[in-house]
Amino acid sequence: MFGTLFTQAFSTYTLPVIVHNVSPINSPLPYFRLHIIRSNPSVKRSLLDILNSKPYRFGFTKDQLKHLLQKDLVQVWVSSVRVKITIPPHDNDFFDRIMKAPLSPYSVITYNQHIHETPVPTPERLKILSSTNSSLLAINKPPGIPVHGVQKYFYNTIQSMLAEQLACKQVTLYPLHRLDRLTSGVLLWATNPTTVSKFKNRNAWCRKKIYLARVKGRLPNFSTTCTDDLVYLYPTRHMVRVFQGSITSFKEVCYDEKRDESVICAFLNTGFPHQIRIHLRNLGCPIIDDPLYSKTGKYKEITRSRNDVTDAYWDEVIQRSKEIQSKKRSVDSASCSICNAPKYHVPKTNEHGDYAICLHAWRYEYKGVPGGPYAGERHSYETPIPSWAIPIGTNEEFVKGIIVYHTTSV
Repeated sequence: MFGTLFTQAFSTYTLPVIVHNVSPINSPLPYFRLHIIRSNPSVKRSLLDILNSKPYRFGFTKDQLKHLLQKDLVQVWVSSVRVKITIPPHDNDFFDRIMKAPLSPYSVITYNQHIHETPVPTPERLKILSSTNSSLLAINKPPGIPVHGVQKYFYNTIQSMLAEQLACKQVTLYPLHRLDRLTSGVLLWATNPTTVSKFKNRNAWCRKKIYLARVKGRLPNFSTTCTDDLVYLYPTRHMVRVFQGSITSFKEVCYDEKRDESVICAFLNTGFPHQIRIHLRNLGCPIIDDPLYSKTGKYKEITRSRNDVTDAYWDEVIQRSKEIQSKKRSVDSASCSICNAPKYHVPKTNEHGDYAICLHAWRYEYKGVPGGPYAGERHSYETPIPSWAIPIGTNEEFVKGIIVYHTTSV
């Protein structure tokens, strides 16, 4: 009874204008990274095929590879002797023959990759929530920064920033879980493999992960659980992957009828990439500023199985990807003089969800299973509630009271 009245009263409030506290954008200077690739002597493949296949998948076109060969960024070696590839000007037939010719057995390819790292917001310092001992660390992750190195992120990651801030470059930091680049909130780190093994023991811990999100529309029911399979699309590879067994529970915190927007809390029973974002899209109330799964996002259509990914849908997604890339290109469509890679426009604001969305990992808790090796042990971390989740006329403690009530009923 109390919970119903409490929620109905809360739902009459007005939500504020969304403001993300995004740090200044940092564009690091390009740098080089050397790749040494050994060909498989039992499989005859061309130079282009090797560079574009697993595990590298550089995705070169013939023109891009031609430029890299001319700049000596890609070299071929046989028996420690470099094979000099001289491409006559305006002789495309000669170059095509080189691209199709299989390499000699035991060839070695060196690729000095010129990396243009994607810009990210760079805070002066990462906010540490707790460091109860030297092996476990909790931080409040800012939005827009990947957790660790992936694709074109290497230096601009939480892992490298935290190591520099703590002056522990000789100590490896291990993430105990991950958050999407655009998501903010609690992020736990371990400083040694023993601590990682301890907290990765699924049978020894009860985990509770609570997220906040601001969505368009309203949940189908005040309390909803979604178990849809997660369908991931990879347009550049024309590949579909489906993960089964995902479970997310949602509770409504408040609803703004004028804006037709809700603040909801999500309880993760499993932890797949983009799980909350995909489930909210499938429920018809996507995260408002999500560039992938909102009503104007790249993957806005609901997909619950492979059968939903038709040829027509693939064509539409690929076309959207091309349009997004063209919008990111520089105004003068300039390319790098060294590697011929296109230069992209660096957004200075979060207007199109480039650096942040309304999804926040508010609380993360480990509790030892009774009778288990860590029975009685408890680790709990939470962050301040973001401003976009606090209705006008209330405060953080009031919102927290609603969430705590929902937590006891899950």
